[in-house]
Amino acid sequence: TGREHITMTSQEGSVELSELGFVEPIRVYARLANRWEFIAYLRKKRSSNVYIYTEPKGLYYELKSENQGVVSTGKTPNVINLTLKEGRTYKLKVFGSKVYGYVEKDVYVKPGYDAYVAERFERAETEDVELEVEGDATLTLETRAGHLIAEGEKGFKGRLAEGSYTVFVRHNDDSEEFQLVEDSFFLRKGRPVKRRYFEPEDRHFFKEGLGAYIAFSEFVSVPKDAKFSVENAPEDRDRWAISVFSFGGRRYFTYGYLGGSIGIASLSFKDSNSNSSGTGGYVDVVGGLYSDFWQGRGSWEVGVGYAFGKAAYGEKYVPYRSEVSFALPFISFRATALFGLEIKVFSDSTLVLSVQIGSMGVRSGYRYPRKVNARAGLHYEEL
Repeated sequence: TGREHITMTSQEGSVELSELGFVEPIRVYARLANRWEFIAYLRKKRSSNVYIYTEPKGLYYELKSENQGVVSTGKTPNVINLTLKEGRTYKLKVFGSKVYGYVEKDVYVKPGYDAYVAERFERAETEDVELEVEGDATLTLETRAGHLIAEGEKGFKGRLAEGSYTVFVRHNDDSEEFQLVEDSFFLRKGRPVKRRYFEPEDRHFFKEGLGAYIAFSEFVSVPKDAKFSVENAPEDRDRWAISVFSFGGRRYFTYGYLGGSIGIASLSFKDSNSNSSGTGGYVDVVGGLYSDFWQGRGSWEVGVGYAFGKAAYGEKYVPYRSEVSFALPFISFRATALFGLEIKVFSDSTLVLSVQIGSMGVRSGYRYPRKVNARAGLHYEEL
């Protein structure tokens, strides 16, 4: 009935069982008809207990393994039942109160065997700690082992045992938009810690895009007195254009980013009833709000701009041509995702509608890291 270590051999060869655990060999082997059933029995998960006792009682503990994470938490004394197939090492943390230290140790547990942990905590020397936090932020104070001591917007004020402590200061929004400040200090008798932490900084989210498009435009409406008009030129005209745009920086109005574009356009006039024709061109510069959609495949723009250009019209082979120069402000709206549409309205009421094909690339991120180590004068000040 005792537990013994077993190695089994037969005429067919040997079976190494040294890593399969401990069983009750005589009683079990007599019950099982063949060795493979016997091996299967050895491989079964078996129950083990971990006994945790501390002096004083009522201290918090945490037991976890690398594969399973935390398997048990609670107060001492306690018995933890584990079902194991093979031996495993667990990490045990026992946290004292504010006037006791803490213990962190490895506990190896074999299948079918119990493990015992007993720790005596001595009352430690204590010292004053005063931690304040400004603005819309929350302070969290923990022992180096991760035991929570205090958390809240008012900080912490009291006496703690000598040892290492960690402070976290996070914005109450608790989003990726703000930094998480981490600080640590070692408390010693006669050396109180008094600090005031500042509200965590904005990380300054940014988005940057760069793209280009080619457009074919139609002058939908050209008033008689429009600056685009050339004397005696027909109202029907076309525009080919190529534009390069870029946007980036901080976000404004929830979704928009400041950006701009520059484009070069050509104009052509032709009167089907005569040999008259004309050409022209202009450069336009746009600034406004930009952003992307469809996971960066497309972009939209709402902006204002200026167009600087020149156009001429006349009969073929005739030296004399009517000419006009212009500098016109306009507003525009554009949405492009490979194919797109643009509308421009000039100050002289000329309306231009464009069909576009283009491409763009986008990158985004934060100017500052999410987690930072606290620095005196930058993240906190001594009281």
